[in-house]
Amino acid sequence: MYNNLDEQALNADDQLVTSDTILEELNTLRSLVPEVELLSDKYQNLNRLQEALFTIAELSGRNLELTEFYRGLHHIIANLLYAENFYIGLKNDKGELRIAYLADRYDEGKHLAVSHQQLEMGMTGYLMRRQEPVLASRDQYQELIEQGELMQLGSSPSYILGVPMMSNDNCMGVVVVQSYDDGKGYDTQDMQVLEFVAHHLAQSIERAHYRDSLEKRVSQRTGELTRANSELQKEVQERLRSEQLQRTLFDISEMAHEAVNMDDFYAALHQVIAKLIICENFYVAILDSDGETLLFPYRADQFDPTPKPRTLGRGMTEYLMARAHGLLLKQSDIQALEQAKAIDKSGTPAHSWLGVPLKDGNNVIGVIVLQSYDSNHQYSQSDLELITFVSRHVSSALIRKQAHEKLENQVRLRTRELESEITERRRIERQLKHDASHDSLTGLPNRIVFLQRLRDAFNRADNYRHYDFAVLFLDLDRFKLVNDSLGHMSGDELLKKASSRIRRCLRGRDLIARLGGDEFAILLEPMKSEEDAIGLAQRISTSFDQPFFVNGERIFTGSSIGIALGNDRYDEPEELLRDADAAMYRAKAQGRRRYVLFDASMHEEATHALKLENELRIAIDRNQFEVYYQPILCSKEGKPAAIEALVRWRHPTDGLVMPGRFIELATEIGFIKEIDWYVLNRACYQLAEWRQNHPELADLSVTVNLASQHFSQSNLPEQIANVLEVTGLPANALRVEITEHALLDDQEMVQTVLSQLSELGVQLLMDDFGTGYSSLSYLHRFPINGVKIDRSFITNMRGQEEHMAIVKTVKALADNLKLKLVAEGIEDQETQDLLIEMGCDYLQGFHIQRPVNRRVTLEWLLENSRD
Repeated sequence: MYNNLDEQALNADDQLVTSDTILEELNTLRSLVPEVELLSDKYQNLNRLQEALFTIAELSGRNLELTEFYRGLHHIIANLLYAENFYIGLKNDKGELRIAYLADRYDEGKHLAVSHQQLEMGMTGYLMRRQEPVLASRDQYQELIEQGELMQLGSSPSYILGVPMMSNDNCMGVVVVQSYDDGKGYDTQDMQVLEFVAHHLAQSIERAHYRDSLEKRVSQRTGELTRANSELQKEVQERLRSEQLQRTLFDISEMAHEAVNMDDFYAALHQVIAKLIICENFYVAILDSDGETLLFPYRADQFDPTPKPRTLGRGMTEYLMARAHGLLLKQSDIQALEQAKAIDKSGTPAHSWLGVPLKDGNNVIGVIVLQSYDSNHQYSQSDLELITFVSRHVSSALIRKQAHEKLENQVRLRTRELESEITERRRIERQLKHDASHDSLTGLPNRIVFLQRLRDAFNRADNYRHYDFAVLFLDLDRFKLVNDSLGHMSGDELLKKASSRIRRCLRGRDLIARLGGDEFAILLEPMKSEEDAIGLAQRISTSFDQPFFVNGERIFTGSSIGIALGNDRYDEPEELLRDADAAMYRAKAQGRRRYVLFDASMHEEATHALKLENELRIAIDRNQFEVYYQPILCSKEGKPAAIEALVRWRHPTDGLVMPGRFIELATEIGFIKEIDWYVLNRACYQLAEWRQNHPELADLSVTVNLASQHFSQSNLPEQIANVLEVTGLPANALRVEITEHALLDDQEMVQTVLSQLSELGVQLLMDDFGTGYSSLSYLHRFPINGVKIDRSFITNMRGQEEHMAIVKTVKALADNLKLKLVAEGIEDQETQDLLIEMGCDYLQGFHIQRPVNRRVTLEWLLENSRD
């Protein structure tokens, strides 16, 4: 019984051991599953790679065109990884990169326009340089671009994978795939696959290229051998004939080259041809230079003598020349021509006649003729061909002889012409050198010469102690008025006479130059003291006291002179000239006909002017201007009839700047037109608003000043019409003030512009009337509606009788011409009463109201418009 129990226990233990073992083995097997799956994947990948390699090898053996071969490679790679966008880049024999194949969703065909230099900077060149695979996302790709590693040439990919194609440690190209879908990327396994395939692709592409190159070379060589064989056959056929003619042609060529005496040449030619064919009877005929006479410089004949020169007729020679090609005739052929009256019968009849023309291009200049009087000898077609060939060499000799004689004549003529040309060229060179360094109008040295001489003076001052010199900058006073009134020809004549007068005031070594316009510069060197420069300025100024006589007119003009002394504070000649110029402007500002010696304060003023110019340019860009208004009263009603728009500059640090400080500068730097348009727009807009909102101002007008530059533009009326249309202001509510200077520039254009403005309804007023020399002559020529008496006459009319007389004269003139009269500059009640009593139409001045901003202007207008 115990034995049975023990056996049962033993069996139970065996069963327990077996279950544990099975579980352990199962767990072991489960842990091996990933490894088995990995091995399976590797096997499948290796199987795919092996199939791809077989396919590549099979593709290489098909003898496909390279394009078809690359397309097949693309298909193979597409079976291994995502390769919708794929390209192959290769390096040619010159080391230049090219895209051999491209398939791309976005960039298809664009590679044709990409140069090999661009490819060197792109992904292709980057892979070639690294010779290592590149796997990059869009961010990594952009980082490479930003780091300057490569340049983007096509569309930006989401992922890009590229590997070099290596062959014997040499990178022959690249294979690149890219994805534009964020969900389709590449990993290291794809990179290993593409790298593996690329290695075998390199060998296959190399074989394909070698096969393609070999086929081309074989085809090319076959063609070359075929052509060579054909040419060799022709050469063999021609060789016998060439050997026969070689010596003869050499002799002819030698004679043609060395021919000096043509009679000897013709005789020698006859002997050479006689070695080839029988030519006992031989002659040469030449057409004379007149084109109408036939000459016979050589003839050897059994029966007939050498003919004398004759006018072209109907001989056999002329017949041959008319046909202009070789002729081979029998006696019967010649008789038929005689019977047909094509030729005249002359000389001993020949049994066989051979003739060829001598030509210069397409023109026949003569003939060579062989005749046989023996019926047993007839010339053949091969004889004709031979003599035709020989005739070309004879023609060359004749042409060379004629050309030689002509050339000798031309050389003699050309030699004389060249001698004349050389003389003229030297004269022109001297003139060009002079013109390059001198002013064409006055003959004075120009700025270039002046600055060079001034630089030399600087150098002498550096080398020698107490070497003093000075620069005088001179400008003619009121020269523009002469130009505008008498014309530019008179202005040029005045400049020439003025330059001569200035030159007479100089010493021997002093230099005067014309810098441009009416500006002259004088270099005074050496000098003892500044008194020398002052004395020269005084002499020049005194010389201008006498009038100039120009085209029958007596012209008085003065000179404004600036003086700058050379000293150690100047480094460059231009600086000294600049300061002399600044001093001249100071002299002109002090009343003209003066001279001023430059000092440090002028430099400060120039610096301030430059600062002001820069600030003014900024003010125009930032619109720092404001419009102020000054009322104009109607003298009869005592109520405001108009307002004048005046500009002010709201300077960010200096506050309100008056126009006297910047208008002239704005005109000089070319910005006055922008300021004028700003004022015109703002004034029209403001008045239109007031007229609409305040019935008592419905008849109010606005006066705007426009610079003279506006009136030389044909589109000015159109621009003003646009402003009026946009702002809604009627044209008759706008008054445009013009100066006499505006009427002088281009009178025909100004006439047209003013007429169009008048037709538009705009009122035109002449400003500052009475200050010019020709104001009266313009009143009846231009459509002026009124004149504005200059304030200088109004301000002083009560204290100076001549000013009162001028005001009365202008009033009478305005009445006669039916013009409105505006008096500006009224500063007291007595002057205002006098003008009202005189019958002046409109009144303006500080006594009535100063220019104020728009708010104060509106208050004043409303208060003074009430009944």
